[in-house]
Amino acid sequence: MKNKIVKNLKNLIIDYDNNLLKFKDILDKLKKIDIEK
Repeated sequence: MKNKIVKNLKNLIIDYDNNLLKFKDILDKLKKIDIEK
């Protein structure tokens, strides 16, 4: 049971990291669009 919780936690952290990266990517694109206006 404890192993399952640890595994789920690790997956959550990985997902969180991936979402942060996507978010940064989107922010960068928005900034570029702003600059090009």
